[in-house]
Amino acid sequence: MRAHNILIVDNDEENRAVIENFLAEEGLTIFTETNPQKVIDRINNDHIQIVICEMRLHGEDGIHLLKQIKSYDCAIQVIMTAGYVKISDILACRNAGAVGFLFKPYENIPDFLKEIHDAEEQIDKWEAILLNRKNYSAIVSNKDEK
Repeated sequence: MRAHNILIVDNDEENRAVIENFLAEEGLTIFTETNPQKVIDRINNDHIQIVICEMRLHGEDGIHLLKQIKSYDCAIQVIMTAGYVKISDILACRNAGAVGFLFKPYENIPDFLKEIHDAEEQIDKWEAILLNRKNYSAIVSNKDEK
């Protein structure tokens, strides 16, 4: 499994620092953003593949941002976070394309890591499928040329 770039979107400095420090200790490449309006640019510029996004952001609803991210690139794995939510919020996140949901405070570190690793595995599977498809197309093209 290769390293994937992770973007943490949370306007709470303490929560953001906790996640950033923990994931950096795990050897993961971490970027952070506090401004929801800059997230798509960060995804593009930093080649982000996984986003950890707070549901309640200043000036924007996290579910709305989730939908923007998935609209920009549906392969980006988004894990939502919140301190207090209703079941309907979690379902709305899942329906909008979130692959996971983490509850604050981040006390269950194994669950946190599992969400990250599951997202990384999904990316690796999709990349392998695309590579196999590309290789198959090249083989078929070479046969057709003969």
